[in-house]
Amino acid sequence: MLISLEALAMAGASSIQVAMDIEEWELRDCEQNPPPHLLAEDYCNEEHFLNFIDHQEEVDKGGEKRKRKCIRSIKSRLRALVRACTRGSR
Repeated sequence: MLISLEALAMAGASSIQVAMDIEEWELRDCEQNPPPHLLAEDYCNEEHFLNFIDHQEEVDKGGEKRKRKCIRSIKSRLRALVRACTRGSR
């Protein structure tokens, strides 16, 4: 059974507890090929890519709208604060 460093870290264990040093671990990792389902060769779904770009543009537009709204809110609160301070000093 193969154990990954990430799995050990999540379990709160260390490489000392499983009696394996890092060099041995790295050597073992280099000898292994990744599982086939993690390989992404010759796969290009243009439709998915275009949908992602369209979605990202919509997200960016929404973010800009929220940013402008937030800035307007901050400006109006600052104006109210300045008015309150100037009235109090008279």
